[in-house]
Amino acid sequence: MFLYNFPRICGLRMFTCLSSLSVVQQSINTLEGLVDCIHLNSLWVIECKIYRIQGLNKCTKLEQLFLYSNRIQRVENLESLTALRVLWLCDNEITVVDNLQALFNLEELNLARNAITHVGDSLLANTCLTSINLSDNLIANFNDVATLAKLPKLEDLYYSDPHWGDNPINCLGNYQTYVIFMVPALKSLDSIPLSKEMKSRAASTYREKELYYNVKTQTFYRNVNDVLKVGSEGRESLINIIEHMIGVLLRQSKETEKVLQRCRHTSNTSSYFPGVDLLTEMHFRLTNAINRLVRKVGVIRTQYNRCRSKVCAEYDSHAKRTKVELASGGNVRIEVCTPTDSWYAPCADFVYSRFFVEDYSNVPVDILPTDVYISGIQVNGVLRVHNRYLRNRFELRLPPLQDKVDLDDTLEYVMIGECPELPGELHNCMEHGFRSPIEHTLERAGLLTLCDSLSLADLPRLLAVKPTSCSGTSGDLQSEVLIAKVYLGRQIRLSGVRQNLLNSLPGAYPGYDSVYWCQSKRNNNRAWYIFDQSLILPEFLVKFEYKSSILQAPLHCDTRDNLLSQWVFPRTLNATGILHKLDTSNSGMINMTESVILTYLGARRSSVNVTHINLSSNRIQKIEGLHTCPFLEALVMPFNELSKIEGIDNLKHLRLLDLGHNLIKRIDGLNGIPNLKVLELNNNLLFRLEDLNTLRKCTPRLDTLNLRCNAICENKAYNGLVLRRLRALHHLDGLPVMDIDLLSALKSTSVLTPLLILQNAKFHHRVASKTGSWCSRSAVLDAVRKDMKDWGGEVQEVVLEHQCLRRIQNLEQLTSMRRASFRDNAISCIEGLRHCTALEELSLEENDITTIDGLQYLFSLKVLNLSNNRISQIENLSPYVPQLTQLSLEGNAITNLRGLSGLNSIIELYLSNNMIEELREVQQLRHLQKLVVLDLGGNPVSEELDYRCYVVYNLPHIKVFDGIVVDPAERSVAKDRYAGMLTRDVLEHKSGRQNFYGLHHLDLFNMRIRNIGSTFITSEFDCLREINLDSNQVEDICMLAELPNLTVLRLKRNRLEDRPLWSTLFKNRTSQGLQTEISNHLRKQVVLGLPRCDASVSKGDFIQLSEVSMRRPFPSLNTIYLGSNSIKSLLYLRLDVISLTLRELFIEDNAISRLHGINV
Repeated sequence: MFLYNFPRICGLRMFTCLSSLSVVQQSINTLEGLVDCIHLNSLWVIECKIYRIQGLNKCTKLEQLFLYSNRIQRVENLESLTALRVLWLCDNEITVVDNLQALFNLEELNLARNAITHVGDSLLANTCLTSINLSDNLIANFNDVATLAKLPKLEDLYYSDPHWGDNPINCLGNYQTYVIFMVPALKSLDSIPLSKEMKSRAASTYREKELYYNVKTQTFYRNVNDVLKVGSEGRESLINIIEHMIGVLLRQSKETEKVLQRCRHTSNTSSYFPGVDLLTEMHFRLTNAINRLVRKVGVIRTQYNRCRSKVCAEYDSHAKRTKVELASGGNVRIEVCTPTDSWYAPCADFVYSRFFVEDYSNVPVDILPTDVYISGIQVNGVLRVHNRYLRNRFELRLPPLQDKVDLDDTLEYVMIGECPELPGELHNCMEHGFRSPIEHTLERAGLLTLCDSLSLADLPRLLAVKPTSCSGTSGDLQSEVLIAKVYLGRQIRLSGVRQNLLNSLPGAYPGYDSVYWCQSKRNNNRAWYIFDQSLILPEFLVKFEYKSSILQAPLHCDTRDNLLSQWVFPRTLNATGILHKLDTSNSGMINMTESVILTYLGARRSSVNVTHINLSSNRIQKIEGLHTCPFLEALVMPFNELSKIEGIDNLKHLRLLDLGHNLIKRIDGLNGIPNLKVLELNNNLLFRLEDLNTLRKCTPRLDTLNLRCNAICENKAYNGLVLRRLRALHHLDGLPVMDIDLLSALKSTSVLTPLLILQNAKFHHRVASKTGSWCSRSAVLDAVRKDMKDWGGEVQEVVLEHQCLRRIQNLEQLTSMRRASFRDNAISCIEGLRHCTALEELSLEENDITTIDGLQYLFSLKVLNLSNNRISQIENLSPYVPQLTQLSLEGNAITNLRGLSGLNSIIELYLSNNMIEELREVQQLRHLQKLVVLDLGGNPVSEELDYRCYVVYNLPHIKVFDGIVVDPAERSVAKDRYAGMLTRDVLEHKSGRQNFYGLHHLDLFNMRIRNIGSTFITSEFDCLREINLDSNQVEDICMLAELPNLTVLRLKRNRLEDRPLWSTLFKNRTSQGLQTEISNHLRKQVVLGLPRCDASVSKGDFIQLSEVSMRRPFPSLNTIYLGSNSIKSLLYLRLDVISLTLRELFIEDNAISRLHGINV
């Protein structure tokens, strides 16, 4: 039916065998009347007014459906068309691709000329698709390209079509390279056939870019780790000094306390102890000094953690920017500006000019610390945003507006602050642009508004910040604002406030482009909302912090010298005589018995009524004999040799237990002391977090706990776990427990729960809404929570960083997860990944892992990051991860490179800051033919002579080494240096031996050896009797002169000339580099545990070597073959020195004209 203006489809019930129907250019707006056409195979309803897909449920045999050039807004009601192979929905009003999962036989899909912005994962179920046409839509980035690559039969892809038009993605740089690489099965792109050369070129280009960005990120990460390492060493050095001071003061305090206690238990104290008042004062001052030092340690740790967090945040930001730049094909680039850049100063001045201090006068008191107010700002950095898509869209929208208004009057630079309801939204705007009002409604958050003052932009975030620590500061005085160029157009002023903006849609204000309102009477305190988000172009991100005026100075901590001179030296020395007189009876006590305790208490006292015992600074190894003190309330025994908590069972009245500075490894033996309130276990050997369960069970009333200076405190989960286990604590490790600390600990968890996974997961499928926009994360979470059994299969990525997690668990349902990051936790072993068989990227950096294990089922793993753990050996990688292309093991304790065999797909290997000492370990990497990026910086081996040259020569496929590109000139130098050199690695490969003790014969025939090197300068070769070096390129054999038992030497067809066969190897040496090489070689023998040669080499010590080398060379040589060389005269060979043992000399086929120089 064509050009008949039929208003409806009817009258087809008589054509039950109809197989093809074409309806063209009619006034039909509804699909109907097809119920009886059950044999319909092809249906064309085109260039009509159809607004909805319906009425096709009975057409189950339909294979071709053409509904283009209509008014369809949504793809729906196609579930019954399981036989459909061709579907054309082009030239409609579709915004979302959805509801196609049932069409598993679909081969061709045409969605050209619609309003589609994303495809997402909606086509993954259509595995038979061979052709997809998405031209003339609104697709603007590469996010969907990788998803389309998962369609196994896709051959033809159209983002641009001569008949329909282009997408914004076609205007982006590297478009063709990116798509061809990401979808390698394509045969044509945008109607252009793809040759093998084009695919190869695209793959090569993309791989180079990927390697560049990876190396850039890893180099930055190594530099960050170096900075953190130096900072950590400085922190520990400072803390160790203070802890030593605390130990000195604490010992003195306990001794003073012990003396005072005995004074109270002795009658007539005033007549016998005139220094009691002095001791009491000293004890008080010592206690105050100790508390101040403990607080100072806490301040140092807090300050370091803040600095570390800033550095790590900078790295995370850098890594994210690099990742975005790679994923966008270089079309989204964030450039870090320096103060010398031309745009840095204007951006900083712009922010300074929009700050008004009076706008912050009404900030609530609880937002800032006491007696602190905001007095100014300081710009700390500027980032320049290069987003080609957003700029193209912005510039495309401006020309049609030029006829309406003067652009110079309506283009403005404004600021956008972080939205409290949407953290990280500024960075999302830099990458994807601003959200529409409907998307903000779905996200249940307010709109981002454009402001011309800093207070309007950032004050909502500042007011929403909660106190985060107990260190004396609350709120976050560091912030950032986005500077954007906007087209304001025609504006209308609102009398409402920010909360009413969700109702301010374009339809509510016809003829206007934006709305604005004023926060105060100043004209420069305005905020706008723009109806068209394409008219907002982000250009700069400015980082700044508020300056604060402190009216009251913080508590001042004296320096080490002041503290020691004021509290230790003068006062302790003045009381030395008294302390010595009172304490001599306790020195050297080892075993605790009832008689000893009575002696300590005094002969006239009974142990039954004793409430306080102080036995500090003795050599007690075991607690015993306390059963005679049933009413004991305080037991003080620091600075002893206790290895176990015992002997205090059933001391029901015990309230204070001080066992600091001992050798205790476990927290146990606390049964029967339910009233314990103070427990001091500082400076012991505690390391198990599980011991905290004992405290929770046995000491329910514990008020004060001190575990400082134990290995257990180094665990990242320690602080939160203690506060969760012992909620009644008021003091922890010498510092008060604040409410915010307890609240933060209760909110956190060290257990990986399903809910925690759900809250930090990115889902495989995204739910489409009726509005044409993607549903928000909260909407997805709400949908997923309704059916918890099926949510695991939808998870694409899980990011759980900085959570203090102790175990990997509850991942059984995440069978489709492709990326998992557990960075910066407290995980000690790799486990719980058995069902994650689709995992491609796993990050476990900055944990406590000691062994590489648990990867047996990750056959798809491509990227593995185990940096900054405690791994000492590379193991259990092959054959379990055959597709691994990138391995990061930086910052561990690895000593060798064994364990990398079988990783034939490895491309990038990062091993910096380990403990690799042997240069020959590089030979373990020779079989990794795809390895092009290697990083060994920060290892002891990197300090070896010719380290870089040696690696470049032995790994000729390396392109980037230690973050520096290997150029052809460097490779040529390495070849000249090491080509033909006889090294230990060559000998091991040739002989198949790891050591050469007992070796008698060595065949090196025709191995292109030019330089014998220093390999034989070791006692390993003392048994060597015969060496065959025929058909090589040897010019000098002096390195063989020290072999004591060498009898036969074959040197036919080499390059020997008129020079001595031996020389005073060390005495007349002219090459300082060779001296160093020999020294290094001999030092390695000691490291390997091998016997050293007779000549001991040390730095600057060549006299001893000279004396050793004066021994007769070749002391046992009987036969030497010198035929077919370039010798002209025997005189220069100096054969007279070896004439005592030489019996046979073969010198045929040389250029010798006279036989002189032989002294028999």
